Amino acid sequence: MIGSEAVVRIALLTAFLICCLPMLTACASLSTVASASKNWSEYCYEGMAADVDALAGADATDCGFYRAPERATQRSAQACMREAIAAGRAFKTGYVTSGHDSNYCDIAVRRPDGQLLSLFYDFDTTGQWGAGGGSAALWASRCRLVRYEAGTIGMGSFFDLDECTEAPDIVRSLVDTPALP
Repeated sequence: MIGSEAVVRIALLTAFLICCLPMLTACASLSTVASASKNWSEYCYEGMAADVDALAGADATDCGFYRAPERATQRSAQACMREAIAAGRAFKTGYVTSGHDSNYCDIAVRRPDGQLLSLFYDFDTTGQWGAGGGSAALWASRCRLVRYEAGTIGMGSFFDLDECTEAPDIVRSLVDTPALP
């Protein structure tokens, strides 16, 4: 026979599981969604999402844009990039993080024609941690290959575009780009 104290404990545990477990599960799934954001318009500069879409094309695979992604998210984005390349599809992915003296965005785009592009947006080229955009700069490069490893010093870096040449024509072609230095 179970004592009255044990019955009370079982009843409280059951009540907790019925009432609170669904809320805890919902909170856990919200944190997963937040770390695996595909909302391109939250970061970098106004118009960035439209610029990336113009380069990647309407049918590009969205491998996500993240804020200093954790390792599991990095692996997921890398797998997405690999699958898109293997299938000959365009893709877009990137992240925003911090360097030694400024925040920056690092973006990889594979165009429908197979061209691999790097976009790099530095929030403050003066190294003074500015956020007003007055000293911001955008660079674009055409690259030959992607490596699935850290390419910058920033936390969350998950790709390294290599054998790149600067492509100022791409920057000039973008709509709504910030003023270049």
